[in-house]
Amino acid sequence: MVRPYTLTGGRSRPTTGGLTLLTHIEALYAPEADLFELQPEHRLILSMTRTALSIAEIAARIDLPVGVIRVLVGDLLQASLVSTLESDTTINPPDESILQAVIDGLRAL
Repeated sequence: MVRPYTLTGGRSRPTTGGLTLLTHIEALYAPEADLFELQPEHRLILSMTRTALSIAEIAARIDLPVGVIRVLVGDLLQASLVSTLESDTTINPPDESILQAVIDGLRAL
């Protein structure tokens, strides 16, 4: 098992800001990129984001903390290997009654 801080080089914040749990990441085609110098986790993120995934989904699928995923995605953003898309729920938040129904359903479990 590799400690999360070794994956990020001890960094706890991404080099680029604005990455929320609902920010969607999509890999870009960059033939000039030197993918051999990327960490395996970077390559894994690139391979799984050929279709857009949220930061939360990436973290769950790779089984790494969200903070680590934000730092790794920040590296990929800085290298222009991925693009970001804001989630529709960020722009148009769900109705309060829907959120209350979800909370009620979770409490019923």
